[in-house]
Amino acid sequence: MSVSKSLAAALLLGLTTPAVAEDLHLVLELKSHVDDEVVQVVALYVSEIDPNKRSADDEYRLEIDGKAVDLPQNLLAGINHQRRSYSYDGQSGGIETVDPAAVCMLGGPAAGETLEALYLTYENHKITGSEMRPVLSEATNCLFTPHINPSKLHAHLAAVKALGQLQTVRTLTVQ
Repeated sequence: MSVSKSLAAALLLGLTTPAVAEDLHLVLELKSHVDDEVVQVVALYVSEIDPNKRSADDEYRLEIDGKAVDLPQNLLAGINHQRRSYSYDGQSGGIETVDPAAVCMLGGPAAGETLEALYLTYENHKITGSEMRPVLSEATNCLFTPHINPSKLHAHLAAVKALGQLQTVRTLTVQ
């Protein structure tokens, strides 16, 4: 096969394949921690990072520990849509980190989970910055001390919903 035919075949294949990792952006991660080690990661990737924009052409991919999981796009779209409520200060009211008041006497490793979101900075209705940032934590035992929450109640509830959905997906798909 000549170089031009090989190039044409490669271009045709490229036009018919779904979006690849370079076209998708990491927007949510659910990290399971044991002591200071991350032992499992559930990650949501989307084609559009601005939570104020939606299109019928948006694409989504969920990975558990780097392996893609086949899930309905409308489920992933719903999880991504909730991200609007806790992915920037205007909606979340900011993210608070509270130090624990009690001392835990339990032995063993600290265990818990954190939900991280692509947290956006807006100026004049345009995204000017972004970073992955912890927005919610859930302790599995009292030794896990980070207590992280969005300040506004609706943002907190949306983050809890996303955390629960990602935990459920993980439980149903990991053997």
